Amino acid sequence: MELFQSIWRKQIVRYLICGAITAAFNVVLLFSLVEILNLNTPLLRNVANISALEISLLFSFFVYRLWVWPATTWRIKEIIFYQIPLYHLSAGIAIFTRSFILFPLMDWLGIYYTINVLIGIVIGSVLNYLFSDRIVFRTRTGDIDSLVSRASTLIEDSVLALQTPAAKVLGVRERYRDRYWEKRDPIYQDRLLWRAQSFRHLTHLLPGQTILEIGCGKGFFTRQLLKVSRGENPITAVTFNLKPDGINYIPEPIELIVANEISGALENRQFDFVVAMDLLDRSNCASVLKTVYDLLKPGGQVIFYESNPWNVILKFRRLISQLFGNKDPRHLLNRSELYELISEVGFLKVFSVFNDFVYAPLNKHLIWLLRNLSILLENAPFIQTFAGSILIHAQKPPRAAERPIVSLCEHRPLHGAISVVVPCHNEEMNIESLINGLKTYFGEYLHEIIPVDDNSKDNTCGVLQRLAETDPLIKPFFRTPPNGVGRALRDGYSVATGRYILSMDCDFQHLLPEIRDLFDAAAEGYDIAIGSRFSRHSVILNYPFQKIVANRGFHMLARVLFWRNFRDLTNNLKLFRREILDNIQLTQPGFAVNAETGLKPLLMGYSVKEVPISWINRTPDMGVSSFRLVKVGGGYWQVLFKLWLEVVVGSNFHPKQTSTQKTVIRLK
Repeated sequence: MELFQSIWRKQIVRYLICGAITAAFNVVLLFSLVEILNLNTPLLRNVANISALEISLLFSFFVYRLWVWPATTWRIKEIIFYQIPLYHLSAGIAIFTRSFILFPLMDWLGIYYTINVLIGIVIGSVLNYLFSDRIVFRTRTGDIDSLVSRASTLIEDSVLALQTPAAKVLGVRERYRDRYWEKRDPIYQDRLLWRAQSFRHLTHLLPGQTILEIGCGKGFFTRQLLKVSRGENPITAVTFNLKPDGINYIPEPIELIVANEISGALENRQFDFVVAMDLLDRSNCASVLKTVYDLLKPGGQVIFYESNPWNVILKFRRLISQLFGNKDPRHLLNRSELYELISEVGFLKVFSVFNDFVYAPLNKHLIWLLRNLSILLENAPFIQTFAGSILIHAQKPPRAAERPIVSLCEHRPLHGAISVVVPCHNEEMNIESLINGLKTYFGEYLHEIIPVDDNSKDNTCGVLQRLAETDPLIKPFFRTPPNGVGRALRDGYSVATGRYILSMDCDFQHLLPEIRDLFDAAAEGYDIAIGSRFSRHSVILNYPFQKIVANRGFHMLARVLFWRNFRDLTNNLKLFRREILDNIQLTQPGFAVNAETGLKPLLMGYSVKEVPISWINRTPDMGVSSFRLVKVGGGYWQVLFKLWLEVVVGSNFHPKQTSTQKTVIRLK
C-alpha cells in the first residue's frame, strides 16, 4: 500500500494513469453513441465522433483537475474563460503536431506505421503534459495579475509612497522576477549558480574586490554569488522592496540595504563590480545605467542578465496573458537597444550575447534534453536570437584597469612544485604579461617557468632572453625547425623538473585567477586537472561556431567510442603529475597533441577532474592565433582513430604508478 501511495504521489504517474482512463472513456463513449444509440450513418458517425471527442476532452480536463493538478483554483470564471480554452488549445497543438508534422515526416522517412503511431502518441502526450503543467493548470498565486495587484497595494502604503518612480519600477521588476523563479522555473537554483559562475569568470574575480548586486529580492542569486566567491569578496545587496518578505534569506556576511531610491542609499560609495538580474526597463534604463556608471570604480565592470523579448516562448506567453487581461508589467529592451544605451552612457568593452536555451516550458525532468545543446545553440547564427536571456557586460574607463596584487597560493604542499610549460610562437605581446601574472598570483607554487619559443619570427626570443637574465625562475627553451605545438610541448615537458606540470597557452593571461581551481583539484588528489570550456559554468565569448561544432562532435564521438563521461579534454590548460607525462607517448606534431594529453591519461586510468574556465577570443592587442581548423582538424580524428584501435586490440592502457584512483568528474 505504501509503495502504491509513493508511486501515486508522482505527478507524471498520475498523468499517465488518468490519460489511460480518459482514453478508455473516449472509446466506450464512441461505441455507445454509434452502436447503442444507432448513430451509424456517415453523417451521424461524424457527429458522434466530434461529440465523443469534445465530451472526452471535458472529461479529461476535470479528471486532471481533480487528481493531477488538484492545487489550482476552482473559480468558475477562471475555469470557463481561461483554463478550458487553453486546455483545448493544448490538445489542438498536440494533435496538429502529431498528425500534420510528426506523422508525415516519419512516414516520409519510412518508419514502420506502428512505431510511427507510438512515437506520435508519446510526443503528443509530452506536449500536452508540458502545456498543461506550465500554462493551463499553473498556480494562479504567482500570476501577473496577482503580482500587479500586490504591487498596487504596496504603492498605496505610506512607506512605499516614499519611493522614487524609478525605484518603484525596480521594485515591481524585482518581485515579478523572484515570483517567476519560485513558481515557474524548476531549476532556478542551478540556473543562478551558472550565472554566478559566469559572473566570476567574466570579471576574473580576485579576493577583496567589492561587489554590488542591485535588486537582490529574496537573495536567490546573492547566495550563489557568495558561494562562488568563496566568501573572499565584500558583497552589498540592494532591494527596492520596502517590505522585503525575503530578508531572512540573505546570508549574514552580506550587507543588505533596503532602498527607496537607487542612488541615495549608496551615496559616495563605489564598487569594483555591479551585477543585476532582469531589472532594466524601458522606462528607467537610462537613469539606472547612469547611476551604475557612477557607482563603479574606474575600470569597474557591470554585468546584466535580461529577459530576451525575441524569445518565442516568452512572446507566446505574453500574448496569452494579455488576451486574458494579465498584461506583463515589464517593458523589455532587445539586444541592440541595450547595447546602444550602455554605449551612450560611456562604458567601454561593451558586448551583449544571447544566453541560455534551458528554460520553461521544459520541466525539471526534461531539462537534460537541451542542457548539453545550449552552448551550441547560443552561438548558432539566427537560432541564438531565440535564447531565454541576454548577457550584457561593460567596463567603466579606463580600458587598462589596475588589478589587486594578491597571492592565490592556498595549498602549502604545492609550494615550489609547479613547472609551467608555455609554447610560444610570435607571442611578444603576450608572454611577458603572462609570466608577470603567474609570478604575482602563484609565485609560491612556482618551481620554474619554461616558455618554449617555437621559432618565432617576431621579438619573442628577445623578450624571453631579457626576462631570463633578470629572473632565474624563467628558463626559456629555444627550438629549431620544424615548428609545431606538439613538438614544442614535448620539448618543454622533457626538461620540466617540478612535481607537477602546468601546460597553458600564451593568451591565457586573462584567466589566471581561475587557474586556482586546477590547483584545488591537485590538492584534492587528482592526477590531472583540465580547464573545461564547455561546462555549464564556463563562459565562451566570440568562439567561432564551426570550432564549437567540431569540438562537440569530436567529444561526442569520443564518449561513445570509449564509453567515458567527459566534456572537454582538448584544451591546453592542464595540470599533470609529472610522472603521467613520463608514462605517455605523444606523437602529434601540431595542436592535436592536446587530444593526446587529454585522452591517453584518461584511458590509462589516471584520475581526471574538469574545472570550468572562461574562453575569450583574442583581442587585437593580443595578436593572431595560429590555430586553423581545416589545417589541424585531421590530426584530432587521427588521434581518436588510433586510440580506438588500441582499445579494440587490447593495448595496455595502464599507468606505471598512479595515485588513488578516482572516477572522472564531469561538471554540469
